[in-house]
Amino acid sequence: MGVNPPKELVDHFIKDFVHPDDVGLVLAEMNESIATGESMRIFYRFKRKDGTYVIFEAVGHAHIAAPRFAPNPLNRSPFCQAVFVMSRPYPTKSSGLLDSFLEHKMENDRLRRRIAELRAEEDAEEAESQRQWKQRRNSSRSELSHSEDSRTMASSSVSGTPLWDTRIARVAERAQRAEDALQCLRASLGKKEKKKQLSNSTNATITG
Repeated sequence: MGVNPPKELVDHFIKDFVHPDDVGLVLAEMNESIATGESMRIFYRFKRKDGTYVIFEAVGHAHIAAPRFAPNPLNRSPFCQAVFVMSRPYPTKSSGLLDSFLEHKMENDRLRRRIAELRAEEDAEEAESQRQWKQRRNSSRSELSHSEDSRTMASSSVSGTPLWDTRIARVAERAQRAEDALQCLRASLGKKEKKKQLSNSTNATITG
């Protein structure tokens, strides 16, 4: 902006860089801030290095110190040690648009970072959910496989030796029934044979 560098401003009075028509206003505002302890806000024309002026906005306040910090040990009242002032070029329309653009850009960057953080958190939660789901699925499969193995072993134990014994018992029962039937048949044939022999003997006796 053509303003003197900071080192060229040191050891100079502020009025040396203020437009002559604004010096009275600046000094009056500073004195009022010192007297009341309130902050000040003024607009003045600041002198550039090339001799032209630019409108500045200044905000500041007086630093009121306790009496014990006074150079004069006889001082019993608070005093002003310094006046702190921060100045910047008065925000014109173009500078206001620039500030608005920068604010929106910073807000946009902040929102982008926040969105990235939320997406990262969401991805982490999704990955954790997938991991837990796979773990539960594998656990269920393991339990199901173990249950099937147990049922298979139980079925084998049921259909193994006990079933074989049952079959043997059934075969033995059938064999016993067949034996009984055979004995009955033999007894029946024996009876018929005896009747036949008795009949033949009777016929022979009659003939004789």
